[in-house]
Amino acid sequence: APRKKLWSTPDKVIDTAFRLSSCSPGDSVWDIGCGDGRVLIRMALQICHPTKLAPSASEVLEVDSISKKTHEASFPGEIRYDDSDNSATCQQSAVPVTNFVGIEIDPDRALEASENIQGAYCDGSLDRNLVDVQVHCRNALDIDEIFDQRTAQGSLIPHPTIVFLYLIPRGLRKIRPFILKLARLRVAGMDGSEIVVPLRVVTYMSEFEGEEAVGRERCASKLENLGGIWPLYLYHFS
Repeated sequence: APRKKLWSTPDKVIDTAFRLSSCSPGDSVWDIGCGDGRVLIRMALQICHPTKLAPSASEVLEVDSISKKTHEASFPGEIRYDDSDNSATCQQSAVPVTNFVGIEIDPDRALEASENIQGAYCDGSLDRNLVDVQVHCRNALDIDEIFDQRTAQGSLIPHPTIVFLYLIPRGLRKIRPFILKLARLRVAGMDGSEIVVPLRVVTYMSEFEGEEAVGRERCASKLENLGGIWPLYLYHFS
């Protein structure tokens, strides 16, 4: 993961990535190399407080939606467990929980991210009824180990619908087989048929070599008090 002091992802970039990916309730968002967890927390805040954090038009300089497809999957209400009184009370949810999963190989950074997430829950910024945010100290290439982990509700971690990557080109080349494996996710259609759900991948700064982006944006923001234009790219893998 990028070093926190010098290469933290600016909030406006995170907000733009959230919008570019068409993230919505019920999605499962993974940040591979999540560092201190800021991308997970900021995106989760977008779900909990959708009207407060949207970037202004002046901050997004260019939108190049080449053939951007909207995400139109429908999500049924899901069963949640209210453990506020340590009981296993089931209730039907009108809004599905959005999962945010950080994968971080550095134990110290993973611990820092977990503490930041817990702090956001404790101060009321994040709502457990709306978002499940967690970090796993794992090598992202060990995909089977990741899927053995469980959410706070006790269910297995859902396959991602969105992946955020802040990696240099060499890192993107290395992670590409992992992304292709994730993209094989298929779900049953309403009529019993099998439909392909595209995996939406947003990369920050670097492009995926050999892949055609379906959306591009340049975001004006500040990084450590230095002005700059930061590119984001959206890819669909299926």
